[in-house]
Amino acid sequence: MRTQSKFLTSAVVVAVASAAVVPTVSAASFKDMKGNTHEEAVRALVNAGVINGYLDGTFKPNKTLTRSDVVKLVGKYLVSEGYRAPADYRTKTRFSDVTPTNSGDELMKYAAMVWDHGILDGTNGMLFAKEAMTREDMAIALVRLIHVVEGVDAVSYVAKQQFNGDVKDLKYAKAIARPYILVLDYFDITNPALDKFNPKSALTRGQFASFLHRISIEKIGDVIAPKVAIADFKATGSNTFTMTFNQEIELKNATFYVQKGNSHVSISNVEIAKDKKSAKLIMSSKLTAGDYTLTLSGVANSVFTKTTAVQNETASSIEFPTDYATPNSTGNKVRIPYIVVNQYGENMTSTVRNVVASSNISGAGSGTTVNYSEGIIEITKATRDSNFKTGDKISLTITDRTTSISKSKVVKVASKSQVAEVKITSLYTPYTQSASLNVDSTYENFYLVLTAKDQYGLEVSPQDIANDVVVAVSDTSVIDINWSVSSPIFSQLMIDRKNQTVLQLKEPRNKKRGKTIISITSRSTGKTAMYEVTVGEGVGTDTVVFGAPKLAVAGEKTEVPFIVYGPDGKEVLDASLLNSANGVKVTSNDKHVKTVIEKDPLTGKAKLFLIDTSNATTDRQVLLTATTANNKMTTMLVTVRAKAQASWITATKNSEPNLIVGESFTLSKESLVVNDQYGREFVLTDSNLATAVNSKNAGKYVVNVEAMDGSVALSSNHLITAKSAVTVTGKYKGSDVLLLTLQQIDARGVARNVNSGIYQLNVKVTDKESIVHYELKKIDAIYDNPAKDSSNRYARELIVYGLSTDGYKVVIPASEYTVITGHNDLIYNATTGTIYVRGDKDIVYKDDLYIPITVVVNADREPVTLNQTVTLTKAEPYASTIELQSANGLTVQDQILHIPGTKANVNISSSNLKAALKITDQYGEDISKSTSNRIILTATNLKNSNNDSTVPQVSGNGTNTLTFTGIQRGDSFFLTYFVDGKTLTTFVVVGQ
Repeated sequence: MRTQSKFLTSAVVVAVASAAVVPTVSAASFKDMKGNTHEEAVRALVNAGVINGYLDGTFKPNKTLTRSDVVKLVGKYLVSEGYRAPADYRTKTRFSDVTPTNSGDELMKYAAMVWDHGILDGTNGMLFAKEAMTREDMAIALVRLIHVVEGVDAVSYVAKQQFNGDVKDLKYAKAIARPYILVLDYFDITNPALDKFNPKSALTRGQFASFLHRISIEKIGDVIAPKVAIADFKATGSNTFTMTFNQEIELKNATFYVQKGNSHVSISNVEIAKDKKSAKLIMSSKLTAGDYTLTLSGVANSVFTKTTAVQNETASSIEFPTDYATPNSTGNKVRIPYIVVNQYGENMTSTVRNVVASSNISGAGSGTTVNYSEGIIEITKATRDSNFKTGDKISLTITDRTTSISKSKVVKVASKSQVAEVKITSLYTPYTQSASLNVDSTYENFYLVLTAKDQYGLEVSPQDIANDVVVAVSDTSVIDINWSVSSPIFSQLMIDRKNQTVLQLKEPRNKKRGKTIISITSRSTGKTAMYEVTVGEGVGTDTVVFGAPKLAVAGEKTEVPFIVYGPDGKEVLDASLLNSANGVKVTSNDKHVKTVIEKDPLTGKAKLFLIDTSNATTDRQVLLTATTANNKMTTMLVTVRAKAQASWITATKNSEPNLIVGESFTLSKESLVVNDQYGREFVLTDSNLATAVNSKNAGKYVVNVEAMDGSVALSSNHLITAKSAVTVTGKYKGSDVLLLTLQQIDARGVARNVNSGIYQLNVKVTDKESIVHYELKKIDAIYDNPAKDSSNRYARELIVYGLSTDGYKVVIPASEYTVITGHNDLIYNATTGTIYVRGDKDIVYKDDLYIPITVVVNADREPVTLNQTVTLTKAEPYASTIELQSANGLTVQDQILHIPGTKANVNISSSNLKAALKITDQYGEDISKSTSNRIILTATNLKNSNNDSTVPQVSGNGTNTLTFTGIQRGDSFFLTYFVDGKTLTTFVVVGQ
């Protein structure tokens, strides 16, 4: 029969066994237990301190337990589990033979409990307290106890199971006891080696100890009604985690939180499976190597955590989607698409920059190159005399140098690729619930979703469509596609997690309601796709529903949840409409509070913000009033809390505060994690930290640092200020506690403790004699390009760790080891602790070079040698991550790029736009300046804020330089950056 994990924790054994009726003090061993079948169980209970023996050194395992003994045992266990004796146990009789005249108070109390909970009900209403407890009655009591405490019906569960029982004398038990004995049999609480249960026999102390011991290591409740658990949590996509559960659960109220180390990782979307046994977490950015921890709350009244290790996205295969090479118009160049698939089966082509291609096309001026961003291999012949001809065969190979994965193929040269057929599938907008246009809509927010394929059945890229098709509109006063642009704009949008080709619609010069047909015709085949678009009357706004903000704080900008409905009952999400005459006006009764409705640059949907400029130090209430186009009013009182103040130190960022004697670390403002009175992070900066403790710095903060013991020494300055830090040096082997106290300068220039909380930082100090193990931290790949890196920008840190006898890891000072590299031009600098290629040398020619390094540590007893191989690579730096940054007067706030401008007309510089993009390469270095010439800019959705005759326009989309005309203060547009396969789109506001 099967054995599985079953019921009750050791805490149950403690509660039950310690309640046993034992006449004397406990003993560690018993002279009458050696070789006894119950010896192991008794020893375990004795070692746990939960059972006693007799003063003569015996346990008396064969002594019989009475029914009153068992009642007291079960009753005391119920009390330990939080159950209370009924108030009427003295006045209301449960068992007719347990009364105040013949029983003690203890038996009366516990008899009432076991009766009320249905654990023991006696015979004909009598307990027969002094009679021996039979094994069959014990089975009933134990299984019923499980039902009461664990809330599981073990009898019904076992009755449904098919199993061959070990107990062969079940028929001799009374009928009512048989199902309970089967429970003990099924879960191996009975001894599987014995085929008799002896139900009529009296229960002995030894037998009871064995039953208790077996119950303590079996978890019946978890088998019958498993607790909700995360069975698995792993990466299943480059930005996706999948979590599975051990059973169906309800997740509608669940909260998901993901961390990498100490950093929060944003979740874009959660997709719950129909069977409710799994969920996908779509993250806002790609996953990188490291440990990710999921915290799940709001499920089964518990909080669950699960950690998984993630590797960097890597190529697992390369494929060619076609057998053909497509020539250009002159015939001297062909293009062959390729696809790189990652370890999750996803297309990662545009992000892979370290691929090389070769072909059998040779000769002076010929070449095979890779267009990473498009996923295209381009092969060029030297002269037109040797142009490619239809049917020519080309042998080519593409290799990912990072993983050494390659793919070879022979392709045929085809005729020129042209759009052969277009299909228009739908009208789409990401900003409203339904893709229905009206004259109040922002036309540029609407797109026709389409597919365009060439004569080989391959999809044509958006930039190649416009030249191969003719786009016509039957009534350009209803919809336009060309106004303010030279040609129709075909692009790609992420729709339903898939890049899809779209045609952007344009607002006509004179808007009117009506219907129009948009047709797209292939120039090569004449095939036409048509789609009818309807523009309705303006709907305006009808009602507003406010939601309470989570937290509004003086001096801050706070989002106020709100929903606006039009007369048709549909939600209005277009910020430009809500800010128009047919929109919503939101006002406040406080001169220090204003409200604005803005477009979320990430979702495009309208958001309402409350902006408080008061910096008030007390809470106050502000009345918000919203008035719609239909003159319907909605009001809401918002409590604006007092200005945020630094309140507690919650953590330090010193990842390794342990020291070896003589070494130091520094505590500065950058080391501290501080929260405000609302539990949010409060960043200590030069502007809110004092420079000194005096009245000139009133209202500002300092942090006082003190050491409790003598294992560390602090620098003479004990204050962390805007200008000073505290150095902590290991003095003696041992432990120490640093007390970090947040203080604020009062008007008299005295530093007063903020609140009463003092943060304690534990520091361990060890010495060389206590180091038992050394290890060399993994050194990242080193980029070898001395022509571009004479400043050793790509140097890598070399760190040696020591592990002490008490298990603490410390950084070993460079003075304690010698570094030897396997190449004369691979240099280790002991002063900086870094390793790099000598600035005037070039030691990697083509393929990666693997150089051994040896570290000889001056350990306590004898030298310790550490070895590692360092990778030197010629892989060119490329954009690994891109993000916005404030630069050249442009500022970033809430992922919106703000361009300054005080005059009516504003000049926009492409160089400034590019400077606002921070680019980090695969080595972790900032390459923003060196890659500026690779940034492709596209500006779309230009908005004329005042609808005057000066129309904002742009030319040069899809190039490195944009030329803007007609840009005025208040205008806005979307700006898309594209560099090395990375894309970032932001909303740009001019002159605000």
